[in-house]
Amino acid sequence: PRKRLWQATGAVASRLEFSRSVSGAGFVNAAMEQDGVLRRMPVLIKQGAKVYPSLALATVLRSASVSAPVLESTWYGDCSLQIGDRRIPLDDRGRLLLRYRGWNGTVKPLSARELLEGRVPRGALQGRVVFVGATATGMGETVVTPVNSLLSGVQVHAIAAENILRGDFARICPWVYRLLATLALGTLAVLVCVALPVVRGALLLCVTAIGAWQGSVWLFQASGLFLSPVAPVLALLANFSLLSLIRSFFVEKKGQSQTRDLAATREFIMTSLAALTEIRDTETGAHIMRTQRYLLILCRELSRYPRFRPLLDQGTIELISKLAPLHDIGKVGLPDHLLHKTTAFTAEEYQEVKKHAAFGRDAIAKAELRAGVHDDELLRYAKDMAYSHHERWDGSGYPEGLRGEQIPWPGRIMAIADAYDAMISRRVYKEPMSHETAVRIIIKERGILFDPDVVDAFISVSDQWWKIACDLVDADESDLQKK
Repeated sequence: PRKRLWQATGAVASRLEFSRSVSGAGFVNAAMEQDGVLRRMPVLIKQGAKVYPSLALATVLRSASVSAPVLESTWYGDCSLQIGDRRIPLDDRGRLLLRYRGWNGTVKPLSARELLEGRVPRGALQGRVVFVGATATGMGETVVTPVNSLLSGVQVHAIAAENILRGDFARICPWVYRLLATLALGTLAVLVCVALPVVRGALLLCVTAIGAWQGSVWLFQASGLFLSPVAPVLALLANFSLLSLIRSFFVEKKGQSQTRDLAATREFIMTSLAALTEIRDTETGAHIMRTQRYLLILCRELSRYPRFRPLLDQGTIELISKLAPLHDIGKVGLPDHLLHKTTAFTAEEYQEVKKHAAFGRDAIAKAELRAGVHDDELLRYAKDMAYSHHERWDGSGYPEGLRGEQIPWPGRIMAIADAYDAMISRRVYKEPMSHETAVRIIIKERGILFDPDVVDAFISVSDQWWKIACDLVDADESDLQKK
């Protein structure tokens, strides 16, 4: 270990008369870091073939009456100086990492003038090691320390001696533990990136990084062991950042693919269900197209109303309009004699007809399950629309007799479109009404059968609805134009 000790090319020695009057001497060299802060004090220095102690070490050796310290090093380069039963940890250059415990302005030196004038208590220095130095302003150099205090050179030697005498050392953590800490935090970043969403993972790793930093501070304050958190935290942040970028790339690709698949699934399910509706329902294809356009126009108008503004963005408006063909899908579960009956239903038959709302919801739910689609917004709206478009604002509807805001909003919107088109269209059991009559009836039922806001929106767009009804008239409804 002697090979890497500091090498002195010369020395400034004490006067001969002074050297003869003392029992030992030591060098006073210091070693500043690149930032100008004194963190390490050389304890040993070489000049030629000889090794000399620092002032602090020479003082300890003199006070402890130990004359044969032993310098040792391990195979991985950690050095130590054995003095009697004390082991002083050094780096490979023979420097002691100083521990400035209590020297951040709390330890005050004694004034030599007060001592000479007898103003210092007689027992103040008894049994103590005393360093005498020039600390008055302008009479000696000062050094910058990690505790933000300017100390004189002799005070720094006193700190080094105090560390040795008390065994209160600051030590650099062995590189093996630094490597393990770096690998541990790097691995944690990988696991977090794989297991958690990006935002939650970033928050967790930020807390971990702060904890690692504070843990390093606590470890140093508690035991003097310095485990730098810089490399572990950098590994944590670098791994997470890199993996997050890679993950984001693949997640985006996967998301685009899933979006396309989901859109195709939606279209397939809707097309299949709509075709099924047309096959069994007595209502015409034109009715389906009309209700789609009714809803598109009505929802655009409703999006201006405070109650509906948060619900109806452009994407949702388009979804709702596409769902119109599915509102009566449950009629496929009714027997033919009820679907094609031209006279009024009996009480028992009407109870059977009411079941088509539940049939519609269940049919969509089964299609959703078989397609492997879960929590899909469009299909949730479709189920609400099929199940609740016969509910009434005053609670007189079916199948559950829901009242007011209890009715899902897609059902409230579909209810008025279905009622209007039923009134102005010919059915096997009735003749069509005029547009004006249908509008008067709907206005009369505002707040009774229909949501007041939906009725108000309908009034604003009723002329557009009539134009749609005229443009999409069935072949057997040509007289509708004359009404």
